[in-house]
Amino acid sequence: MTLHDPAFTALGSARPGGRSIPGEPPTRRALAWGWILVLAAVAVQIPYPLVDGVERSALSVVAVLLLAVTSAVHALATRGLLWTAGYLAVAVGGGLVVEVLGVHTGIPFGRYAYGGALGPRLLGVPIVVPLAWAMMTYPSYVLVRRHRRAPVRAAVLGSLVLAAWDLFLDPQM
Repeated sequence: MTLHDPAFTALGSARPGGRSIPGEPPTRRALAWGWILVLAAVAVQIPYPLVDGVERSALSVVAVLLLAVTSAVHALATRGLLWTAGYLAVAVGGGLVVEVLGVHTGIPFGRYAYGGALGPRLLGVPIVVPLAWAMMTYPSYVLVRRHRRAPVRAAVLGSLVLAAWDLFLDPQM
């Protein structure tokens, strides 16, 4: 598989061959896919207060999946394949490691457990949870990247954004 394969060019990256240059604007096709995914994620969340139980859990899982894919599509269109693969490896892999530690040892978040409604598990963690980390980390990065020349400020702001998002998301999981 190369960067010239259709799988990598389907989003309409900014350069021929499926490669994009950070800072180049995404193509119309990539923007269209981004908006379609965002609108789908919003549409899935509209009935959220009207349902409960299994239906609410299913909506949460679908919303996380849609928003994680939206983040990945935006990253791919604006940052390129290698950057996106690295971000996904760190966010999903790191999220899984931290969640496995948390579920089995209570470190670093304290003792907690996930209910059974979030779908299949890997090492005791619902698969959707590490995807939620990918869903949350990329928009947080986008929000704070303008502070990259002040790394301490960027780290503090990024941490605050993630913590605020987590405070909202955890009760739903």
